Amino acid sequence: MSAGFLSVLQQAMAMAKKATVRTLGIIGDDLAINAKQLSGGEADRELPMVYAVAKGSLKNKAILIPAALLLGVTLPGLIMPLLTIGGAYLCYEGVEKFLHRKEHEHPQKTEHEVKDHAAWEKRRVKKAIKTDLILSAEITAVSLWTVAAAPFVVQAAAMVASGIAMTAVVYGFVAGILKLDDLGAKMAKKTGDGFLAKAQRGLGKAVLRTAPKLVKTIGVIGTIALFLVGGGMVLHGIPGGEHFMSTALTAISSNAFVQGAVTLAAETVAGIVAGFVSIPVMKALTPLAGKVRDLGKKLFSRFKTKKPAADTNNSVQQTSEASQDALKNVADVKKALNAAVQPPVNDNPSPEIKKPGKDDNLKIK
Repeated sequence: MSAGFLSVLQQAMAMAKKATVRTLGIIGDDLAINAKQLSGGEADRELPMVYAVAKGSLKNKAILIPAALLLGVTLPGLIMPLLTIGGAYLCYEGVEKFLHRKEHEHPQKTEHEVKDHAAWEKRRVKKAIKTDLILSAEITAVSLWTVAAAPFVVQAAAMVASGIAMTAVVYGFVAGILKLDDLGAKMAKKTGDGFLAKAQRGLGKAVLRTAPKLVKTIGVIGTIALFLVGGGMVLHGIPGGEHFMSTALTAISSNAFVQGAVTLAAETVAGIVAGFVSIPVMKALTPLAGKVRDLGKKLFSRFKTKKPAADTNNSVQQTSEASQDALKNVADVKKALNAAVQPPVNDNPSPEIKKPGKDDNLKIK
């Protein structure tokens, strides 16, 4: 194995680790949302649902990561403005989730309220994959921001590795959250009067009480992380922003811990400000985005329903089948006509009457 390949591999792993650490912060709220979307169904179907969404997540990243890499090759000048816009969107998302946090706390329908579980499961998985599309876009943007200065090969390897790792982390954690309730319920139903049985029942009840709070706490941490990561992307995208931050940190203190704390605080404050500034912009752009989406759906539906070109083989096959049907109909008609002209069969024939012959004598009285 050549030294050059080992060097590229080491750089890619280091970049992937850095990108994964940065993206871990923004997944908290989306992780909690996905856990809520996939809960409420049959216990033995929760893991298959999580697996289906994880596959959809990998498909989302298989589209987004090559698109981001292609953008970096063809139009590298657009990367930083787009990343800045992406950071502003993360901040906007954080503000919206903070202002409308009660709307995200509605309980999902439980299994006894669902008549057709297969249809319910299909809807939930589809909705979770759509939610993951936004999450995957955020992960891709943060990963691209992290590896933007690296060579193309390092960028590609790091982003692919980070994307796979994040999918495993997110949906592994979602599966753990969903099964936490089942574990608590099973432990709470433990029978027996012994010490261990009582301890298991108590621990199970504690798990059932703690699980919803855990999901809520993860959501709050995720929302704060949206401001932190998004604010960092905005500051990084502002011309001269990084230089200003470096100069200010040097003037404040030379201690690395103090500089790190000030940097986190500054990025969080910048994220909150950017989020509130983005609200009127997003409200103005949302109707336009809706019209573009509807137009895209119409064009896609027209393309999807377009009649395919005639196939010669299919035409020959259809003609052959039609000829066979016609011959079959002719045979049926002939059979019916033959049956109509045949004399009726008498089930109780009368005794045969013998005709008089030459030797028969007729006696007349």
